[in-house]
Amino acid sequence: MKSFLIVAFVFLALPVLAQEAQVQPPAEAPVVIEGQTAEPAAEAVIEETPVAAPVINKPEPAAKAARNSPDGPIAYDRWQRFNRPIDTVVEYRHAQNVVMLDVPYNDLPETIRADLEQTLAACPEAKDDLGYIKAYSYVSDGIRSKNLSPNYFLDFSEFASKPTARCSAVPLCTDDGCLLTAYHAYGYKEWRTNLSLYSPGWTLRKVDDQSANPIPQAKKPTILFVFDMNTKCSDEEKDESCHGYRLWLSGGLGSYTLPKDHK
Repeated sequence: MKSFLIVAFVFLALPVLAQEAQVQPPAEAPVVIEGQTAEPAAEAVIEETPVAAPVINKPEPAAKAARNSPDGPIAYDRWQRFNRPIDTVVEYRHAQNVVMLDVPYNDLPETIRADLEQTLAACPEAKDDLGYIKAYSYVSDGIRSKNLSPNYFLDFSEFASKPTARCSAVPLCTDDGCLLTAYHAYGYKEWRTNLSLYSPGWTLRKVDDQSANPIPQAKKPTILFVFDMNTKCSDEEKDESCHGYRLWLSGGLGSYTLPKDHK
């Protein structure tokens, strides 16, 4: 009887023992790299490292000069960044295909006449001599393309023998010659005085200048109209230094150097 009970207990316990006897596969052994110790895997923690704002140091005058050296980058101040080189090909249009016409004093724009009369206000008798002003209108390709009003060029050489030549606020004639004045149009019916100088005489010359054309054409030279304004010279100095050349560009009459191969 006792042996029967033992056999029965073993028979009933076999499924349970078999279930517990199942061997779980061992965990995969960690890979250990030589020189490292095997540590239990820890939960990864990512920490954000704050990025410092870049520090901008304003260059000192000496440092700024170094930046402009041939070996360093080009630096501009806050105003120079608005500047740009003059495009001579575009600018020279203001001196191409020029037409200058005589303009009677009464046909000058009212604003120009008012400016002249204010200049001559110190001479009451000057109003009787206004007709001696030689006035010319100046129109070029540049003016036509921008729909500007004509420029005006005034010559006071006829006042050399007049009593009004030296009594005005601005002398009309001096020992260096008589006044030449340019009124530059910067809009429609808007002008500003651009040039006032004394000269014994002037002329408008045609000059071949290949720099006015991006593609030089030998059979079709580019012609510019250049003001040749004489300066007072002694008889011993009758050379190129007795001439001052001016080119009328978009900003007004500026100095001009004749090309070496000009005709």
